[in-house]
Amino acid sequence: FEVQAGVPLVVTGPNASGKSLLGNVLLGLWPVRGEGAEAIVPGAHAGRPPLKTLMPAPQRIYLPQGALWMQLSYPDVPFSFEPPYDMTVRGLPAGATLDDVQAHFAPLGATAWRFANRAPGEAHASGGPEAIVNFP
Repeated sequence: FEVQAGVPLVVTGPNASGKSLLGNVLLGLWPVRGEGAEAIVPGAHAGRPPLKTLMPAPQRIYLPQGALWMQLSYPDVPFSFEPPYDMTVRGLPAGATLDDVQAHFAPLGATAWRFANRAPGEAHASGGPEAIVNFP
């Protein structure tokens, strides 16, 4: 079969119909087999396509235990630590206020927030204001 470039596609089917096998082949995890068979995925490097081209959806969602930020950064969490800690937030949108920072981080458990040693509108090298958020 062929898939038209730029058109999203969802592969569905009954159990044991080959959906996972197809995904493994397209992701470059399994070799393409069969007479005249080929899998061409735009942007693939060493047989592996970028996630912006092909995104697999696992049968079972896995999220590690821990804080939301750890789950969102998985598997690239360089270390694990428990509160209390301060987190520096860089690249906030221009014009961001402490009320904006509070609205975003309070539901995640933060109890204190302040702008980092500069005036609220002053930009950091990352392009926006910088805040320090405290998790008790």
